[in-house]
Order: sequence, then structure tokens, then C-alpha cells
Amino acid sequence: MLTTGWDREVADTGASAKQLKQSINTEWIYPPVDDARAILDLADHRVTWPTEAVEAGA
Repeated sequence: MLTTGWDREVADTGASAKQLKQSINTEWIYPPVDDARAILDLADHRVTWPTEAVEAGA
């Protein structure tokens, strides 16, 4: 199950939710290894994860 927002509204379930959650945990959250510039670029507070990926599955 994939939830969004402070109220944790269910956005998706099943295989597509599992795939998106795995992508978040393995690609979006963990920074690239041994590349300080890339790590700092990904830490930019003005950029958020692509919510359109969640909205497309809704």
C-alpha cells in the first residue's frame, strides 16, 4: 500500500505500489556513492520527489 500526505491517504495498492516504494527506497532516498557534488544536488530542499509518479497510478 502506498500512502501520501499527512493524513496518509491511500494512493495505490498492489504491484504498482510495491514497485514505486522499492524505487523510492533504492533510487531516490539513497545518495550516489563517493560523489559529493551529486549528493549535494540531490539534497536541494527546493526539489521534491516526483509526485506525478503517484498521481499517475491513482
